[in-house]
Amino acid sequence: MSKLKVKGQRSDVKDQNCTVRSEINLIIILLIMVLIIYLINCSGSGKVFSENTINENRIKFKNDLIEKINSTIKKELNSETVKEWEEIFWAINFIRYKNDDVKNCFKKIFENIDSYSISFQRAFLESVYAIFEDEFVAQCWEVIKTTDNDKIFAMASLYIARADNNIETKNKIVQLIINNFSNYKENPILYMLLNDFLVTRQKEIKCRPDMVDLLKHNFYNKPVIFSFQRMNRNYEGIAIIRKPDGTFLLSEGDNLFFIPQLALSLSNLPGYITNGNTPQGIFSFQEIYNSENIFIGPTEALLLTLPYEVSVSEFFHNKEFTDEEWSIEKYNTLLPTSWYGYHPFYEAYYAGKAGRNEILAHGTTIDSEYYRDEIYYPNTPSLGCLTAREIWDDDGGLLSSEQVKIIDALKRNNIKNGYFIVVEIDDKEKPVTIDEIEVLIILNEIL
Repeated sequence: MSKLKVKGQRSDVKDQNCTVRSEINLIIILLIMVLIIYLINCSGSGKVFSENTINENRIKFKNDLIEKINSTIKKELNSETVKEWEEIFWAINFIRYKNDDVKNCFKKIFENIDSYSISFQRAFLESVYAIFEDEFVAQCWEVIKTTDNDKIFAMASLYIARADNNIETKNKIVQLIINNFSNYKENPILYMLLNDFLVTRQKEIKCRPDMVDLLKHNFYNKPVIFSFQRMNRNYEGIAIIRKPDGTFLLSEGDNLFFIPQLALSLSNLPGYITNGNTPQGIFSFQEIYNSENIFIGPTEALLLTLPYEVSVSEFFHNKEFTDEEWSIEKYNTLLPTSWYGYHPFYEAYYAGKAGRNEILAHGTTIDSEYYRDEIYYPNTPSLGCLTAREIWDDDGGLLSSEQVKIIDALKRNNIKNGYFIVVEIDDKEKPVTIDEIEVLIILNEIL
């Protein structure tokens, strides 16, 4: 009997051990499943999430902006409310908010514009340029006759010249530059402005150097991202990648890899003005990183820098240049000789010298419906960065992303930095197509 009991007890222990092992195995399986689900949710563009793009949040955000604008313009503009007023200029640009109330408020601001701070005047004129095509030409004439600030003068002058695009108007403005600013030749903003009035962009772009020279040029054996744009930035451009060995990145099917890209700002001011379009010329691509800006969203961005924004050694990715100072000659070392002196391509240089910074190539969480009536829809403009189209569902999930495509392509090819070149190819009034670029590359055997 005792042997049978012991045998039975051993059997019971064995059953208990099996049960414990089964439970442990079940827990392990569950943990593995949780990990797999987590990894799936963390990978793939379709699983990226942005709270900013949830439909309810977008509706609330727009309504809040409109309420903020309407409540502010009802207030008297004084020392206590001036900051609120300055903040709504961005909101007006952002959602393209234009009505008689805003127009009348702007008229009143012009009456005493010189009594406000330069930052207020700059934000105000940016909004005037972005929203009102030609309603304030007379007021801008008064501004340029009295201001001694280069940026304010330039913004008001550009507004006038856009509305009255004739030689007589431009000559008057040129004379004011010469008479009122003794340092105009050394001032990067006035230097670029003067050139825009003396030699039109339309004439310059017809004399653009051979694009093949740029595509073939050796940029210190670094990777290069080319962003091809029209002179009219309302039209979408495209970006392609050149690897360190000089060949261009291909996609599946041996086609040239590319993504559509917009280089337009909300204001559509020139690139040498703060918050203007992406400057044309050479940037240094510093790194891939995550921005905390809610309008850029969770998709990784490319951090770009202009000349003067960082040191020469940082820009060129070369510690041997540590003791060198920025100069036009140093910028020239990046160019093919045929491109020396092609003025539009120096916009990035002078923009950096004028203090522009923080330009990225990024995705977007901005609601494209603000811009449904614009040429560039469904793209969204920025404050001067390059934006790649991203489509989000009503629950905040990413449905498709051009930005993810270029980030993935760079990572697959272990490209972490290099150069980023923005170049306007012509003045055609239509989006840039990959066929145009492929013809250049294939016919000249650059692939």
